[in-house]
Amino acid sequence: MSVTLNDGVVLAVDVDRTRIERRVATRYCDLLTEDLNEALALCESARSEGRALSVGLVGNCADVLPEIVRRGVVVDVVTDQTSAHDPLTAMCRKGSR
Repeated sequence: MSVTLNDGVVLAVDVDRTRIERRVATRYCDLLTEDLNEALALCESARSEGRALSVGLVGNCADVLPEIVRRGVVVDVVTDQTSAHDPLTAMCRKGSR
């Protein structure tokens, strides 16, 4: 939410769909998608239009970030908001190594 309040565009990745759904329901996030191509297109469109937008992508950052780098996508900030103490996310992180 802090990014969009400052007229920015953010792609927030979380392995737990229900967390993104909760953020959308409480208006902390604008959109939810499970598709990286769609997420990047939405972000690029908003950025080129000068429109604030937050997109929640269901996925594992350990998989998504290398793909973003491979594609040459330029970003301003990267942060992983996944809870380190959550058993589900810890299992996903371990499985992707």
